Amino acid sequence: MTVLYVASHQSRAGKTALAVTLASILRDKGTSVAVFKPVTSVADPGRDPDPAVYSSLLDQTMTVSPVPIPAEGVTDQLLD
Repeated sequence: MTVLYVASHQSRAGKTALAVTLASILRDKGTSVAVFKPVTSVADPGRDPDPAVYSSLLDQTMTVSPVPIPAEGVTDQLLD
């Protein structure tokens, strides 16, 4: 199994577009692909639009919501 983690220090940098594009290309080549968003900068993870994008463009259901990252960033408390 190969894992690719797409990350950026900016919101709206194109991470979702890149992930969907790569997943689509790999699926077209016959590779089994799943996309998952583990964290979000959206305060209410249920309002993050990315899982809906993955669902509609990749025909993939997200069963877990991403974990919100506080505005002050990752802290030791969040890691516990």
